[in-house]
Amino acid sequence: ADPDPKGVVTRRSFSFDRVFEPESSQAQVFQDVAPMVSQLMHGSNICIFAYGQTGTGKTYTMEGPVHDPGIHFRAVRDIFRAADQGGDMGLEYSFKL
Repeated sequence: ADPDPKGVVTRRSFSFDRVFEPESSQAQVFQDVAPMVSQLMHGSNICIFAYGQTGTGKTYTMEGPVHDPGIHFRAVRDIFRAADQGGDMGLEYSFKL
C-alpha cells in the first residue's frame, strides 16, 4: 500500500490462500487444511489462521460444536492418529504442552 502525500495509507490489498463460502461444511474446510497435519508430522512448522470480522464464524470454524468438530479438534485427532501409525513403523513422537 502506498501512502498519500501526508503519509496516510487509505487503501490496502490482501491476498488469501483460500476463502470459503458460508455454506462450506466443517469437513470441507478441514479437507483443505488436513495436508498440513502431514507436513507437521514430518517436521514442518505450521500455522492455521482464521481471519474475519466479529461474528463471521472464526471460533465456530476453529472449534466447532461437539457433534461437528472444527479444525482444532480434527487436527489434534489426526496428529495422534498419525503418531499411533508412526509407532507401527518404528517412529516415536513426544508431545508437550
